[in-house]
Amino acid sequence: MIALHPLNHKAYFQAKPVSVSELPKSAEDVEPSEKALQSTEDLNPHEEDMKLEEDLKLREQSSGLPSDREDAHEGASKSAEDVEPDKGALPSTKDLNPHGETLKLGEDLKLREKASTPPPDVESHEGASNSVEALKLQRRKTRSARKVEPKEKATKLAQIPNVQGKTAEFNEDLKPYEQAFREAASIFLTHWKFSQPVVRGAFARYFTPTTRKKKRPDLNPLGLFKKHIDAMTAMERPDPSDVETCREYKLNLLLLTGICGAAEESLKMLEELEDLHSRTKIPVPILGLGRSYQLPPLEEFVNQLQEDGVTFGDFVKGKLDLVPAEAAGGVVTSLVVALGNSVGLDLSRRLGPFSKVLGLFDSVALRLMHPTEEVPKALLDLFEASIRQDAILKGGLASAREKFAPFLAAQGLDVTATLHNVSPLNLLYSGKIFDTSLVFSSSRNGGVEDADDATEQLLQAGKTLWTTHGMYVRLTYYMTESERVPEQLRNRRRDFMKLSKNGKSVRETDDLQSLARFLI
Repeated sequence: MIALHPLNHKAYFQAKPVSVSELPKSAEDVEPSEKALQSTEDLNPHEEDMKLEEDLKLREQSSGLPSDREDAHEGASKSAEDVEPDKGALPSTKDLNPHGETLKLGEDLKLREKASTPPPDVESHEGASNSVEALKLQRRKTRSARKVEPKEKATKLAQIPNVQGKTAEFNEDLKPYEQAFREAASIFLTHWKFSQPVVRGAFARYFTPTTRKKKRPDLNPLGLFKKHIDAMTAMERPDPSDVETCREYKLNLLLLTGICGAAEESLKMLEELEDLHSRTKIPVPILGLGRSYQLPPLEEFVNQLQEDGVTFGDFVKGKLDLVPAEAAGGVVTSLVVALGNSVGLDLSRRLGPFSKVLGLFDSVALRLMHPTEEVPKALLDLFEASIRQDAILKGGLASAREKFAPFLAAQGLDVTATLHNVSPLNLLYSGKIFDTSLVFSSSRNGGVEDADDATEQLLQAGKTLWTTHGMYVRLTYYMTESERVPEQLRNRRRDFMKLSKNGKSVRETDDLQSLARFLI
């Protein structure tokens, strides 16, 4: 930066910027006008003498040349020697080529014009910009602005204007999600109100959070759900300009809707099992019903064959009026046609529903059947009821998990997929988080066998189906499953209560993650 003489630097900053074409042609023309220079008469004489002495001392030290103080005093504000270049003092005008001097001064003035031109953001400080201190202040402000710039870039998306000059907004209507949540909550609470004590007890034991140490369920299971339902209901809809909060609000609604829906499906499943027990008297362990029942030995059922035997054809004929005609679940093979011909029925459109009831899911099962052989009706009734219980239980668990499909789909996930690296959801009404990956990944492969797998195990053991012995074995299996599945599910859910991504931790029983995990 060009050093300025303490007496005449203000003159250069106050002068009107001059272009190169308007520069003087000789050193004599360089003298500034009296209006542009501050007259020495305006200064205190003693202050002027002191300033001149200090200036001349500095000039002598920097140039190493002798100086005449009287000449300096008379021509301090008029001589071109006052213009100090970047390095050393200006040489005498006699030593300079006139044209070279003009170019030198032109470059000097251009630099001064650039240095003295204030930026747009400091135009209001015109007075301060006429000094070196003002320029330093300007540089400090520029550096400060650069430090602040990264923070400004971190502004939320909702606060960043788009190319049209409008603020980005959440462009999805949140009212349908609010309405769906309120409806799901209302249906669940109403269903609970009219549920039987045996259903409420089973729901509390198997579908509300407990731990291996604290095995007794909460005395007020409904209160665990109402705590979250009421808090979410009290939430105000966020402003559309806050895009991220609106997205979280939507996911919060979908999550609570899924939890209410899953709880409703669990109640429906328990009520179906209660109805099944009242009709068939088959034991339903999850409800604690039929504990005293003892399955008669195989010999007792064999002795009943002479009195009340039923063929597969008779069984199907008795069910045709109860099941609507529909296509079979898979490809209609020649085995299906042959089986239908053996009993005098067209099973190409009817076998699908009955195959689910009987546990016949592939051609191997059909091949091993003995459609003309009889089985005791009492054994057949128990067998059908046990399969029905298994289907209700597994179907209810699947339906409960399906209620979370909209919540997962809103995050680009699938209810059957393995969930990894899913960002936890911030629960707006509580400030806590919901770890989607941890909750849903831990619920997969929960030890519930698919009906296909169960059938395949028995078929591989060489057991036939439509025989008294084969059906008895299957009945024993399903009755054992009705006890094993609920207990295994509850134990796995209890293990989740101490599970975290970083190891083990104690989880609260009223935590929303715990509620969700005990429903799937």
